[in-house]
Amino acid sequence: MKYFLSLLAFFPAILCAAEIWGSTTLGSVHSNREQDLREQNFGFGLEYHEKRELMYMAGSYMNSHDKRSLYAFTAWTPIDYGIVRFGLMAGFVNGYPKLNNGNITPALVGLARIEMNKLGVNLTLIPPRLKESPYTLGVQVKFGF
Repeated sequence: MKYFLSLLAFFPAILCAAEIWGSTTLGSVHSNREQDLREQNFGFGLEYHEKRELMYMAGSYMNSHDKRSLYAFTAWTPIDYGIVRFGLMAGFVNGYPKLNNGNITPALVGLARIEMNKLGVNLTLIPPRLKESPYTLGVQVKFGF
């Protein structure tokens, strides 16, 4: 019990030392405007920035098919251009009916991270997974703790 209480006492210090960010998924824009896809994709997530170019992300949002999606990604952004970093996210997402019947499926997504102080924006570019799928640009705003 003492060990647990000691860890609990240091928890706020660990959070302060780590680069923890909160994110809010706002929406998306699809290349095929004729499809009836939801573009208000509200959700919340957390990011852990291990290094400047490496972060881990997890969260939930309403996807373009009006289903709740959960995601977990590792993001690697090796290309640095001022306050913008470019790279890829690889991980897993669920909730898409035509991909593995809505169950967990792998995903690879393009990422541009714009960060200044403790505020930022994530722009994601999702390539089509199926013939009828559009390209999708997603937007998240985020803040560091």
